[in-house]
Amino acid sequence: MEETGTDMIQRNPTGFAIVDDSEAREVMAQVESLGISNYQLNRLRMPAGGGVSWEIEDLEGTRSEAKLDVIILAVKGQQKAWWKVAYEQAGGGSPPDCSSQDGVFGFGMNTLDESAVAEKHQCASCAWNEFGSSRGAGAGKDCSDNALVFFYREHSRIPSLLVASSTSIQPLNKYIFDLLDAGKAMQGCITTLSLRRAQSKSGIAYSVLDLKWKRDLDPEDTAAMTAIRKQFRARLESFDAFETVATTE
Repeated sequence: MEETGTDMIQRNPTGFAIVDDSEAREVMAQVESLGISNYQLNRLRMPAGGGVSWEIEDLEGTRSEAKLDVIILAVKGQQKAWWKVAYEQAGGGSPPDCSSQDGVFGFGMNTLDESAVAEKHQCASCAWNEFGSSRGAGAGKDCSDNALVFFYREHSRIPSLLVASSTSIQPLNKYIFDLLDAGKAMQGCITTLSLRRAQSKSGIAYSVLDLKWKRDLDPEDTAAMTAIRKQFRARLESFDAFETVATTE
């Protein structure tokens, strides 16, 4: 509660623990002191086959949600990953044979040659990074383009991670630029995440991320989230989303 002269202004709770509960920020500080890794972040996954609901896992079990209200903490684009053995054949869950955290240099083995050794190479000259290189259906790239979206769900004290696939990068970028154009910060507002179904020219159904602004946070809450974002971003440079968990489009 804030006091201005004889007036008392009651700040309404946002429903987000990281904003409303000062102790939640202490939990975040403890997480950061351990180092941000895949082991600490909850995962929100893009559904397969053009699904339009999120599967949420927590202490109460698993449930489906058509929409999620979140506060976006950070977005890290230019992520790439390539698997020598297709995801379906490998059974999923294995780290990629080659990956890039900046879209410029890849690290690992980007060849089917069994005698090759892991090394650093330029993504621009990699054959798997060219359209038409896909070994599956369609004329896309065999190397997967992704963007990492870090955010808080309501009542959550630890950030979640969404690995947005290549087909969701354009709507994600447009939403972020629309916020900037409106003078808003991603960490200073509540965003609604939902999904829409799309289909490729070859008839493959897939899910596309849909983001919509819901409302702004109060200036005081925005300032608190901006401070958390600054600390979080300082630890993101070496974060590897494909360290232990594989994803596909």
